[in-house]
Amino acid sequence: MKFSAILLSFAAVVFGSAPQPPTLSYLYTANVTAGAVLDLGPGPRGNREFFSIAGGTFSGPKLQGTILAMGGDKGVYDANEGTSGVYSVDATLVFQTHDGADILVTAIGRSPHEQILFETGSPEYYWVNNVTAVGKVSFVGDTLIIDTWQLCN
Repeated sequence: MKFSAILLSFAAVVFGSAPQPPTLSYLYTANVTAGAVLDLGPGPRGNREFFSIAGGTFSGPKLQGTILAMGGDKGVYDANEGTSGVYSVDATLVFQTHDGADILVTAIGRSPHEQILFETGSPEYYWVNNVTAVGKVSFVGDTLIIDTWQLCN
């Protein structure tokens, strides 16, 4: 299977056809409640903040449950805060599915977009270990809304 995928990719390059972009499949929407915020001040990369995760929920076609009150985001606003406003996400959360499985969620990227990776030992959700997802962050009051899609093919 891997050999045929490599062969097809090679053929596309040789014959000059453009590669097809991956498709996206909706995975879930997370509603994250931020906890305490600690402003660590300016540093070489910008103004670093740490905020804890107070909890939340997530829901989608194959994943739903609660976000545990642990983890956080140790992100940084770039040195041009106020002009570019770029925030670099570096977050770790723990999802607990409706049936009790724990999933470690890692998000990195330049907000409002982020790359999301998952880790679990649960046999029922082991498939998420092989998922690469992208998220788009928005805010409603103090709640972060993260709409998340799985990259396919």
